[in-house]
Amino acid sequence: MTQKSTFIVLILIALKNRAFLLLIIGQILFVFGYNVMTSILPQFFAIDNSQVEASKLFALLLSVNGITVLTCQYFVFKFSQITSIKTAIIAGSTLMPIGLFFMGTLSNFVFQATAMILFTLGEMLVFTMIDIRIDEISEKDYKGSYYSLAGLQKIGALLAPLIGGVLLDKISNSIELFSILSIISLISVVFFIMSYKEITNTIKVKIEP
Repeated sequence: MTQKSTFIVLILIALKNRAFLLLIIGQILFVFGYNVMTSILPQFFAIDNSQVEASKLFALLLSVNGITVLTCQYFVFKFSQITSIKTAIIAGSTLMPIGLFFMGTLSNFVFQATAMILFTLGEMLVFTMIDIRIDEISEKDYKGSYYSLAGLQKIGALLAPLIGGVLLDKISNSIELFSILSIISLISVVFFIMSYKEITNTIKVKIEP
């Protein structure tokens, strides 16, 4: 039976489980990049285009996003079957920032749509696999608590418009702007890898006499 825990106990559990803590930091950075697309990208489009044109362009890209989700579910599922969860998460957290960068720096819609496809594939891979990963590293009696604490990833959704908005005011060059925003999100890869290494190191310590 799952033990009931106070909020302080839950925080202590998360701090004690370094693999989980690193995973959540990585997820915060990943969610940051995802929300840059929904909060900063449309504002950036409005700088060089009329409000109507910017809205149409963003709506078309969102349509590409939706179509990709609908048509690529099977391929993402098959990819997850032939590779490890680690590889899927790392691939996804790499594809999404790359897609974000090219959406913000390219002006041709075909290229932007292609970038959105990359972005969406990355989004699908990570969001699909992250729950499985949490289940793997969470303690048996506290699984519900771990999933609750996973909501901390929403910090990334809060930071995206704040940091992105400040950078949008300060930087007019699209390459500089989206390089910074994409790199912030890309750093999630480092934390995902560190999370896996933490588990590996823990296992080695337990095996050693």
